[in-house]
Amino acid sequence: MQTDMYKDVHRKLLAIMILVPLIPFVAALGIGYNSYEASMRRAAQERAERIAGSHAALIESFLNERKTDLDVILATVGHGQLASTQRLESILSTLQRASLAFIDLGLINAQGVQLAYAGPFELTGKNYAQAHWFRETCSNGSFVSNVYMGYRHQPHFVVAVMLRQHGRKWVLRATVDQALFGDLVEGVSIGTTGEAYIVNNLGELQTARRSGGALLEKSGETVSDGRMHMMKNDDPQRFIRAVVPLNNGMWRLVVRQNEAEALQELDWAAMCIAVVSLAGGAFILVLAFTISNRLVHMLRSKEHDRVEMETHLMRAARLAELGEMSAGFAHEINNPLQIMKSEIALMEMEADEAGKGEPITGERKAAILDGLDQLGRQIDRCAAITRSILKFGRHSGPEVTTVNLSEFLPELCEMVKRKAAVSGIEFSCSIPGDTPSVSLDAGQLQQVVLNLMNNAIQAIEERHDNEGGQLKVAAHTLEDGRVRILVQDNGNGIRPENIEKIFNPFFTTKPPGKGTGLGLSICHAIIDAMGGVMEVSSEHGQGTVFTITLPAITVG
Repeated sequence: MQTDMYKDVHRKLLAIMILVPLIPFVAALGIGYNSYEASMRRAAQERAERIAGSHAALIESFLNERKTDLDVILATVGHGQLASTQRLESILSTLQRASLAFIDLGLINAQGVQLAYAGPFELTGKNYAQAHWFRETCSNGSFVSNVYMGYRHQPHFVVAVMLRQHGRKWVLRATVDQALFGDLVEGVSIGTTGEAYIVNNLGELQTARRSGGALLEKSGETVSDGRMHMMKNDDPQRFIRAVVPLNNGMWRLVVRQNEAEALQELDWAAMCIAVVSLAGGAFILVLAFTISNRLVHMLRSKEHDRVEMETHLMRAARLAELGEMSAGFAHEINNPLQIMKSEIALMEMEADEAGKGEPITGERKAAILDGLDQLGRQIDRCAAITRSILKFGRHSGPEVTTVNLSEFLPELCEMVKRKAAVSGIEFSCSIPGDTPSVSLDAGQLQQVVLNLMNNAIQAIEERHDNEGGQLKVAAHTLEDGRVRILVQDNGNGIRPENIEKIFNPFFTTKPPGKGTGLGLSICHAIIDAMGGVMEVSSEHGQGTVFTITLPAITVG
């Protein structure tokens, strides 16, 4: 049972020594990793936003320059000259020498009819009165359209400005080179997966997307309430995104980078954390096993020393009890010895009266035989007394057995009765025949009860000398099935201030040299180890009652 107890202690100690350092260790690693991941995400997001902001400014500058080009043309060249195709082609040629941003140029009247056109398509005379970009230009003075198909059936977008002169409106429109504009937008360098593109408020791509997506395709992103929302899709890739509005809110510049690439340093951090976790965990396990084994070994050693000391103390106490009872034993043995001496004298007298050489017959023979029988009985009595002394003195290690208290306690009373009689004490032992049995070490219980009875005799002698003392031993069964043993005397009693101390080791009220102060503390420890309770009630000058309550064996 002791081995199992230490195994359980070892398991609990090991669990505590592993969990106590491991939990904060894992928590620190987890918190550190999460903080590092958040920092990496924040840095990647800030970098994308910074790039998106500067790139959006560059694109806005490009579009503004295109509108400025057209404004300058309208301001410096009259609409009459612009209505000439040759003049318009000349102006377009001049613009293209400075920049290849425009691929055509056209002048449109207030009715939306294109009066002149310079470019690769046949668009002269086309009517744009219902075109969105035309109406917006007439309303706002200038406009940059979304990408649309138009009469040329190719994705393109236009920049248009309006001139109001003499109550009439003229719109100068130019088509921006989509390839050049796409190169300008896509000119973002963020790793290998970083890219930039433009979507309109309908989520349609206004520039091609490097990772997939042609002009006017749905990008998977929508704009509402001025914000861009990512639509759910089955794409397993996740991105770090930065979005900036363009073109008076009609477009959104999106700069994004694959999350795996943006946070690739996290993989290195995760690997480092895994290595540190394994090494730290292994160290904690080895340390926990080593220390717990040593602690359990120390506990076993200390427990062994404690048991050894208790055994020595109990043996010393037992020998002290034996000494206390020596007077009673001596008196008990002296009686049969006196009887044997009388019987021997009687047999010698009968032998002398028979005369030498004559056979012993008749009444003399019967008397001598009776004397021999008496000698045998007295020798058996002495042998029984010495056996009980040896049995009490030789008992060592605890041995749990079933003890029938209705037989056990009367035998103890017999051992003490003679000593009490020598001291003139009225001794009574009231043990009912139905007193239940208990499961414990009989020798230890014997030691406890004898100690209490010897203490009681000493207390009675101090108060009453050899007259008026009373010692009562009784037992009865409690309602909860336990059994209670009482040792009651009318001796000196215990002072109130000493009641709480009498079970403390080395506490004694006896004069120096008369007691060790260990008897009651050992008794208390023995009863406690049996699962019982030992209590005392006393009134100074009136007497003391010691009560032992033990668990009884349940019958049935």
